[in-house]
Amino acid sequence: MSGGEEAPDKHGPLTLTPPLRSSMRTARG
Repeated sequence: MSGGEEAPDKHGPLTLTPPLRSSMRTARG
């Protein structure tokens, strides 16, 4: 289940670390 692990991995840190979410949001858009 490589795909299943990759999905949560991307959303995992985003939800676990609030500061990372802001950084990612800026990088995304």
